[in-house]
Formats: sequence, C-alpha cells, structure tokens
Amino acid sequence: MDIKWIEDFLHLVETKNFSLAAEKRCVTQSAYSRRIRALENWIGAELFDRRTIPIKVTEKGQKFLPYAEKVLADINQIQAKFRPHSNPEKNEIKIITQHSLMLHFVPDFFMNFDFKNTKMNMTSNLNSFESYFEDITAGSSDLFISYEVPALHRKLTAVPHIKSMVVGTEDMVPVVAQHAKEEFNWSKSGTIPHLTLNNRAFITAIVREKLMAHHEKLNTVYEANLSESLLQMAKQGKGIAWLPYSVCKNELEAGSIVILDGPDLIVPSNIIAYLNSKNADAITRKLWQHMNHQAQQSG
Repeated sequence: MDIKWIEDFLHLVETKNFSLAAEKRCVTQSAYSRRIRALENWIGAELFDRRTIPIKVTEKGQKFLPYAEKVLADINQIQAKFRPHSNPEKNEIKIITQHSLMLHFVPDFFMNFDFKNTKMNMTSNLNSFESYFEDITAGSSDLFISYEVPALHRKLTAVPHIKSMVVGTEDMVPVVAQHAKEEFNWSKSGTIPHLTLNNRAFITAIVREKLMAHHEKLNTVYEANLSESLLQMAKQGKGIAWLPYSVCKNELEAGSIVILDGPDLIVPSNIIAYLNSKNADAITRKLWQHMNHQAQQSG
C-alpha cells in the first residue's frame, strides 16, 4: 500500500477524468492508471466505473472515500506534529534543482550571497516531477529551483504554503554540429536524427509541444538522462538536440555547434524558485530576499 495511491484516488474522485487527474499529479496517464489499478487490487474491488464518461465512482468506491480522506488527514496531522519546527540556528538551506541549473545557473545567481555562516545543501536527481513536488511541499527541501513546467507549476502554486518567483529565463535551443549543419538543413533535409532526454526530464516537458508539432521531421536515434550527454553527441554530428543555452554556450561561441535555422524552433522558458514558507527559518528567508533582489536586478 502506497500513500500516493490514496492521493491518486481522491484526485480521480474530484476530476472524474484520468487525463486531468494524471496532469494534476504530474505523471503520465498510463502510470496513473496503473496506480489506481494497484489500489483496487490491494482493496480487492473496483473503485471506478471506467465505462462511463465522465467516469463514476462505484458503490465500493463511495464506501472507501471517507476512509481515504481520514487516512490522508491523519498522515498530514502526524507529519505536522513530528516535523521539526523552524530552527533559526540550523544555518543550513536544503535546495533541490535540476542538474543543468546546478551546473550553469546557480553558481552565478548566488555569487553575491554571503555564505560565511550558512551551509547550502544543493542536490539534484533524475526523479519524476512528483518526487520534486513531494520534496518541496513536505518540507524535505527548503527551496526548489526549476525550469517552468506548466502542470507542475500550477500544482505547486495551488499549495498555500508554497511561494514562487521567476528568477531567470533561458532558451532551449536546437543545436547541431557545425560540420553537419547542411546535412541537417531543416528546409532541405528529410527526417533529421533527434537526440533527446528521457520523458522524465524537465527539458523534454518544456520542448514537448514543439517536438510534437514537428514529429514527422524528427527521428529519435539517441536518448539519455543528462543534457551534457546530448551535447557531446550533437558535437559529433549525430543529430539535433534541444538544450538550455547555458549548457552549450561555450561550444556555440567556439563554433563547434550551431543553432539550427528553422520555423520558430527556439523554446523560451522561465526559471522559477519555489519556497516552502511553512518550513522556512531566518536564514532561508534571508536567502529568499536575496534571490528576489537578484531577480529584480537581472530583470
């Protein structure tokens, strides 16, 4: 039994639509359906009638509903009771972010902050959007710095104790090797080999709409977890990759890769910081104020 299943169940009761509920939970519809089915298998009864549109909660589902609501309320109450209160002496800030932002955005953005009496615990992982959501909303992390993914942003800003602000912008640019730019000419070539990050990657979510619009033009030949891997493959002339400008800036300036000309292929994105205000202590709030000042200065 996984507590996520309870939350999934309550979202589906509310939306009566697998697609909408999956979007709110920041997972794919197929993964969401599997989790609902896992809950039903655990209980031993169907909770939803999938034959109707919108779907209906079955009689067993209606009986299970008050139990689900109570279980979730009890768990939240337990968490609130035992979670350590803000400690002004801890002098440690836990931040989660994407790998690319950790390497290319965070160091410059925090350059002028005084870390003399502060430890910044910066981590990155390759987990799903939902894992990031749980880390920041539950208080496992104080701050979350992320490229903007609309579905995740809507879900986070709907949480009362989560504050957000835009701290930067970045373009996702389509790059190819300098020596292959004619081979991969957008207007003259047939299909172009596509180098992509996996479906869990934030960059994939940002450029997905653009890729869908040109799916007949692109043939995926390589998939990886890190944008730096795509950069190396692009430099070798293996295909086209959409990458944050900061990731490939040096190579673009050196001329080993170029931005591919085409029909509006560059995809802009905001960089957003999220704060768990319920969990924030004095040093975290000080950093948040600094970030706000930095964002206003750079804006």
